[in-house]
Amino acid sequence: MELKPCPFCGATDISKVTTLRYTEIVCRKCQATIVRGLFCGKCDDLAQAEEEFGREAVEAWNRRAD
Repeated sequence: MELKPCPFCGATDISKVTTLRYTEIVCRKCQATIVRGLFCGKCDDLAQAEEEFGREAVEAWNRRAD
């Protein structure tokens, strides 16, 4: 799933990091951040973490107000 530009400043330099505990998406220009899955401890490997948290984080990042 592709990330949209930052909803605050419009920058396209976006960083996405997934660990076993969370996925964090950060705009490198204005530092807007979203984190999903923080410290749930239910993932055993990185692929599972990406599936659990990555999709949710990207959906939240890409959501825009009407």
